[in-house]
Amino acid sequence: MVKDIPSECKVLIENFRLKPPCIERCQAKEIPSVVERVNGELKVNGCLTAHTILTLLEAQRLTQVFKKQNKKVLEDVSELSNKDFWLIPVSILLLHDVGKLADDYVERRGFKHWQVSALTYAKALKDFLGDKLALIGSYAILLHHEAMDWRRLEKTPHFTYLDEAFSLIYYTVSSNRLKIFKSNINPLLKQLANLNIITNSQHNMLKQILEQSLNVLAENYMKNIDLGSELEKYKFSENIRYLVPSLFLYRIVYLADNRAASARERFWENLIKNINWNNSEEVAEQIVHVLSRQRQTRYVGLSAIPDLTN
Repeated sequence: MVKDIPSECKVLIENFRLKPPCIERCQAKEIPSVVERVNGELKVNGCLTAHTILTLLEAQRLTQVFKKQNKKVLEDVSELSNKDFWLIPVSILLLHDVGKLADDYVERRGFKHWQVSALTYAKALKDFLGDKLALIGSYAILLHHEAMDWRRLEKTPHFTYLDEAFSLIYYTVSSNRLKIFKSNINPLLKQLANLNIITNSQHNMLKQILEQSLNVLAENYMKNIDLGSELEKYKFSENIRYLVPSLFLYRIVYLADNRAASARERFWENLIKNINWNNSEEVAEQIVHVLSRQRQTRYVGLSAIPDLTN
């Protein structure tokens, strides 16, 4: 087992036979996948490159599971052929956390990286998918941390979810951080193609999208941006032809993102270790007790809560 590297990277190596190019000189602290406050100080953890690749691997599975639904929901709002429907959820997952490359993400707690990711997607994907699909994809990214936006309403002057989700944004980003991410993720995308996890044409498309997106991310830094205006929030709130596909895609992002994040937090692995399996009569109670104490429950999105009336 490889030591002293993020858990996400170990999963890529041990489970998927991938070889992160930064394995000999880990740069994860420059591009972490999560920032937490520990004893009053910000602490970085995980690797954004590895997390992004893991979400793409999950996307490959989920796009097959939801293949029929994907086609049914998206065929009315796009001019893509059957084989190209894959590009929409996968491109969203490629960029869903690109906002974490902003300096603000690693320097201050509470930075809403998903807003930057959504803006970047909308601007970068216009040339690939057209304005409509680019907006729909940006809404899916914006929603994937909806639980956090709902929680913030208690502490902000905003009165509605839309005001909170589409608020003003401002960020800075260093060229060095962008360079590190690009130099580490491109070789891994190539490895996915070499292993036939994605096709060569899919690899080329993702590479082009990544290049365009990093350019957009750099071009929009140090600007006061009205997200509601840029992302035309009235279309999200008033037009069902935008809302329905964005909610469907959000569900895929939510599933892939959380499954990939489990590689970092080892949440289920730790849960299993903390259960006394010798006491079979109390196993269920133990699991409920552990789950009720885990702060991870705050990440549950409202859209993921089942309708118990059915």
